[in-house]
Amino acid sequence: MKIVAISDIHYDFVSATNYINPYQSELTEELYNLVHALKRERPDVLLIGGDMVGLGWHKLEECLSLLKSVCEKRLVVFGNHEHWSVKLDTFSHLNILKDVIIKEGYHLLDIEPVIIGNVGFAGNCGWYDYTFGRDALLDSSYENKIFRGDVAWKDKDFVKLEKSDIDYTMELIEKLEREIGMLEKKVDNIIVLTHHIGFEEMLIRKEKNDRWNFCNAFMGSKWLGEMLLKHEKVKYHICGHTHTKKLVKKEHITCVNPGTLLDFKGEYFAFHV
Repeated sequence: MKIVAISDIHYDFVSATNYINPYQSELTEELYNLVHALKRERPDVLLIGGDMVGLGWHKLEECLSLLKSVCEKRLVVFGNHEHWSVKLDTFSHLNILKDVIIKEGYHLLDIEPVIIGNVGFAGNCGWYDYTFGRDALLDSSYENKIFRGDVAWKDKDFVKLEKSDIDYTMELIEKLEREIGMLEKKVDNIIVLTHHIGFEEMLIRKEKNDRWNFCNAFMGSKWLGEMLLKHEKVKYHICGHTHTKKLVKKEHITCVNPGTLLDFKGEYFAFHV
C-alpha cells in the first residue's frame, strides 16, 4: 500500500486581524501543483494532517474538492486552525466542518478509525498541554497564551473549548489509545495521524528566541508520544503544526512532519506499508 501525507495547507490563509488573503492566487496555484505531484505518486491513500483552513472556513469545500482527484481513500484530521471561529463555540463550529468533510467524500479520523486493506488508521487533532514549554513560567501564562504582556498564540482569541487545554489534550489522547487498542486486535500495522506533535525531536528550538520557545508549549504533548511508544503495532506517526518538514525515528515508530504548503514548495511525504 502506498500512502502520501500532507499537512498545513492553510488554503484560506486568512489574517487574524483583517481577514484578507493576499496570497490566495498563489496558494491555489501551489495546491494545483501539489495535486499533480501527488497524482504522479499513484497513492492508495491520502493523509491530511489538519490546518486545511482557519477563519476562512468557507474555503474548506474548495480545498477538499481540489484534492479529491489524488486517490479514492482520503483521510483527514482537524488542526488547531479548524478549531478557530469568530462567532460559534469550537465544537459547534467543528460540527459544521465535519458535514463538509463527509460531503466531500473524506474520512474524518477525529470521528472514528478505519481499516484499509490490512492497515489500521487512527488519529485526531491532538492538542497541547505545555509539556514542550521550556520556560519555568506559571501555568496561567501558558493558559492565557500571554508572553511578556502580549498575546503570543492566537488560539486564545478564536478557540472556545469551555475546558482546559490540559483536559482536552488528555481527552484526545485517551480516545486515540482506545481506538489503537481496537485496531490492534485486527491488524499488525497501524498509522497514527495527528495535527499536533508527540515528540521533543519534532520541535524546532531557537536558543535566542524566547517568544518562539514559549510558543513551543503549544506544539503538542509529550504524553501523546509516550502513549504511542507503548503500542508496538504503531509504525508511523504523521503530524503537522510546526510547518517544518522532518523525519525522526523513535523506537518502532517513524515520525514524519510533511511540511506546509505555505512555503510554496509543494512538500509531501510518500511511503509504503
